[in-house]
Amino acid sequence: MDHDDAPAAGSESPLARARSLENSSRPAEAEAAVRPLAARAARVLPRLLARLVREASGEGEAPRSRYWTLLEFDPFRRAFLARLARRPADLGRVASAMRAALDGDPARNAVRTLLGDVLLVQGKQAAAERLAKDAFRRGRTGGEDSRFRLLLRLVDRGRYGRALERSVLARLWEASPSDRLLVEWSQFYSALMCTGRYRAAFRVAEAVLDKLGRFESLLPLQWPWWRRVGRAVNEERFLARELQRLRAASRSGRFPHWFAYYRAVLSGQLGRLREALAEFPRLARLAPNRYSWMRQAFVPVHLERLDFRGVIAACRAVLRHAPDQWWVRCRMAEAYLALGDHAEALRQLRRARAGADPRVVREVLTWHGEVLLWLGRYRAALRLLDRAIRLGATTFVYGWRGAARLKLGDAEGALEDLDRAIELDAKDIEAYVWRGEAHRLAGRYAAALRDLDRFLESQPDCCWGLFNRGLVRAELGDDAGLAADLAAVPRGVDLAVRRRLDLPDDRALTAAEQRALATAALELGRGIRRWEPYLYPIWLGRDGRPVERDARRRARRGAGGP
Repeated sequence: MDHDDAPAAGSESPLARARSLENSSRPAEAEAAVRPLAARAARVLPRLLARLVREASGEGEAPRSRYWTLLEFDPFRRAFLARLARRPADLGRVASAMRAALDGDPARNAVRTLLGDVLLVQGKQAAAERLAKDAFRRGRTGGEDSRFRLLLRLVDRGRYGRALERSVLARLWEASPSDRLLVEWSQFYSALMCTGRYRAAFRVAEAVLDKLGRFESLLPLQWPWWRRVGRAVNEERFLARELQRLRAASRSGRFPHWFAYYRAVLSGQLGRLREALAEFPRLARLAPNRYSWMRQAFVPVHLERLDFRGVIAACRAVLRHAPDQWWVRCRMAEAYLALGDHAEALRQLRRARAGADPRVVREVLTWHGEVLLWLGRYRAALRLLDRAIRLGATTFVYGWRGAARLKLGDAEGALEDLDRAIELDAKDIEAYVWRGEAHRLAGRYAAALRDLDRFLESQPDCCWGLFNRGLVRAELGDDAGLAADLAAVPRGVDLAVRRRLDLPDDRALTAAEQRALATAALELGRGIRRWEPYLYPIWLGRDGRPVERDARRRARRGAGGP
């Protein structure tokens, strides 16, 4: 891998493809894309090491940044070290060369972090931690990406002692706005939370608050376990276990408000609404300028209780001190939508877009597009979702764009998007019901049943899966299966749709009537295929109020309310 055959960063297609995959949160694929390049580097290791040492020390006329830039790209670094790990002697040669370079110039951080990663591969974690501490010392520059990644790898391995912590916190305090540690602090925070180092994580968050005065985004604080568990969907065991660990850790020591916040978050996710609401008094006493954002923990709790006025009050309490918190404003828009005030809901969504940081506008566009989908404004939804994708959005956006395309008659485009949604996130359960519906409408009944069965495993009483699967079964001549699926639809939904069709409430329906009911319900639902009860009034109007009231009574019983 000499001067002529080493690719400049971003110029060779495998490297460019790897960068694109890394930016799309697909690190394993990014690493696979650069493995051939890493193999070439390993084959010419002696020449490569000589060049690295010369570049590190500033000797020679070779471009100083070429090889170190390549090694600063984490997928290449991982692939390169994985290749060398097969030959321990080569790892030793790299370690010796980097030590020699550091002896020549101890300020070279890129050298220090590469040596730290080699030591980790060799199992010498304590030595790697000492190097990381030195890499974060005040005045150290260079290797910002690799030192941050080394820190994450150490934390993942349980290596984050007090000396390293002091060095990192000091660096965080003096960091410039572009410093990787400050820009991506939420990754570091998540790593600490995932390894149960709660107080260390809270010290980092408090340091960020001291530095910036506020959090630019609340999303990393809502689900800080994302590095281990992407989302809370179907993760009840993890939620219960983490809540138990948090309770045990919070019995003594500092940061009671942070522990209370996360007890509320996890209790709400588990549907233990009374336990979540019991944490409110502790958080309500905190200084609002600094901590009002913690009240966001109660927004989904009020929403699950179908207390829409409570949602709006909690959102306004946060927005009073942080008016640009787009997630909170979008949740408030949903509450207005459930109350029937569509104009105010759309106004809040527009305000969320106007006030959002440019880096998150794509997420707000995605949410706004989903709401337009719910309201049956499919072309407007498609325009916003197209814009979100052009800006790099990936979360949920392909599923909802696929839904908009399906409603506009583009079945093949819809399936392409829905396949992409599930490829990106297998937990995107809503994409399965939409794809099942697309397959049903195209007459692909076996594929439709696979998707709808998968959806109903997760949401067994969701009417959208039941209506769709019932219609598939009917097309296959299984009228008994149609009747069984419709019998599982929540009674209030069944009655509301019957009234829309002037069907009697007090007798069993014929197979033809059942087909008509399921078809009409899917049309009434417009672009809604989610299962939360607060959406009933949006698609059923006044007929949805009894369904909503019944769901509210069930939710309040679960919360211990009246």
